Amino acid sequence: MSESRPLRLTMAAEPAALDELAAFCARIAAAHNLGRKATLELNLVLDELCTNIMEHGYEDLAGGEIHLLAQRRGDVLRVEMIDDGRHFQPDEPCRDPSDCPLEERPVGGLGLHLVRRFTQRLEYRRRDGRNVTIIEKKIVEEDDNGNT
Repeated sequence: MSESRPLRLTMAAEPAALDELAAFCARIAAAHNLGRKATLELNLVLDELCTNIMEHGYEDLAGGEIHLLAQRRGDVLRVEMIDDGRHFQPDEPCRDPSDCPLEERPVGGLGLHLVRRFTQRLEYRRRDGRNVTIIEKKIVEEDDNGNT
């Protein structure tokens, strides 16, 4: 498969909408025969990024939305997330929080570490006053028996 039709979701930038995000991940998984592990990783990555947008980008702003566009290109799933929240740059370098003893670990950062671990690409840019975050994940398909 070279390129798929895009799947789209516009969700409210509030925690109650995370159920919609989980359903969107399930739609992506079904459309591309993602394995169970890849589906769980995708759900974790998108949940983490959307939660960061809600907490940091829309912290004091009401009525925000997050727009997601998922599309397969060859063996790569590309998800673009766009929001109007405050500037938040998730692709700044950070070290693995687990490198530090527990009592010395900074608060935060572990979620973005997991995003980087479970994707092959994380990109951020500010475009036309909006945040655009792109992730890419290699697709591992499974058959009906869970075999890859």
